[in-house]
Amino acid sequence: MDLTRVDDLWFPEGGLVIQAGSRIFRVAGSILAARSSIFKDMLAIPQPASQPTIEGCPIVVLHDSPEHTEYFLKAIFDSSFFERPPAPTTFPVVAGVLRLSTKYDVNYLRHRALLHLATASPLSLDEYDAFPSASTLGAQNFFTRLLLANDLGIQWAMPLVIFKISCSFPVDTILCGVPQDQPTLHLPLSLQRVCLTARNSLIFAQVHDTFSFMRVLDNAGCTKPDQCRSRRMRLLSIVTRKEALAPLGYFLSSWWEETSLEMLCNTCCREGRTQYEEGRQRIWDRLPEMFGLPSWEDLRAAREADVTRPEMRTLKSGCTLARSLHDLVDTESDEWVNLVECAMAARGRYQLHGICMLEGDKMRTWIVPLRTDGEELFAGLVKLSQQLC
Repeated sequence: MDLTRVDDLWFPEGGLVIQAGSRIFRVAGSILAARSSIFKDMLAIPQPASQPTIEGCPIVVLHDSPEHTEYFLKAIFDSSFFERPPAPTTFPVVAGVLRLSTKYDVNYLRHRALLHLATASPLSLDEYDAFPSASTLGAQNFFTRLLLANDLGIQWAMPLVIFKISCSFPVDTILCGVPQDQPTLHLPLSLQRVCLTARNSLIFAQVHDTFSFMRVLDNAGCTKPDQCRSRRMRLLSIVTRKEALAPLGYFLSSWWEETSLEMLCNTCCREGRTQYEEGRQRIWDRLPEMFGLPSWEDLRAAREADVTRPEMRTLKSGCTLARSLHDLVDTESDEWVNLVECAMAARGRYQLHGICMLEGDKMRTWIVPLRTDGEELFAGLVKLSQQLC
């Protein structure tokens, strides 16, 4: 096999060569050992003198995806490559870092990857409506995302992707897979069954919940009953023939604000939109049951547990974040006066938050300015905020 050096991860001072497939990386084993308990134990094992080397460095062969390995090592050795949200990234990077940080026990990277995944995993209808603008992942393959969440047991990342696959892909694709650069990507039988069952449930729900306003004979107060009734039935016939499955997004706000007014009277528009939004909410509430997942409440609790750093869980359960500073500090102190003067001078560009942290059996107050115009001060405060949160 011809080996290819990855120049960005070939450090002349590094004493260890990592090989994944045909790619090789020269890195510092001491840094890997400091980040990963698995590598620490692996590198502590004495190696025989006959072990092959490259440029005098021992070789560790990883049976992982070369792409994932490159992303994982870049995240460790280049601090700017994989930053916390809201810094943008890509789904392949998140997938690679998440898989290998889980496998090799690099907790800070796993936590960071889960934070990114959470931006694209809505667990409420409001979060769903904000997707994908709230996501840091960019374009993504929903089949790959579902496999990632399933393989790693991240149930809170599954509702959106099951929904998207069930609604957006024909039955043949769900059964036969989607083509990739390499072999076709297949879902296991268990996930095929989930998506196909969900698809049938969503077709029924779309007709009986989000399309329910079209099956109403008359609305009280309708000023054009014959016209509105006729146009609702015609609209139902059109959307049924299209066979499009979009139970949460068939009629966008712009349709209700513009097109519907040309078709229906004001009363029927208002009543129809209310019935449509209530139908969306009913469908959303039933999605976990349709997908064979825990309740929304349990999924939100699981996501919160995954994206909260372990050292902060005691803090969050024992204090209130971002509460009024007036309740936390001595308002006559020099520290308070200086902070207030800075905030007033910045005219709203400087936000102050109080955090109570439990240290032993005492509560310690941190005053954290989270936004300012000073670049050096801002960088220092962001670092402090990340350490606390």
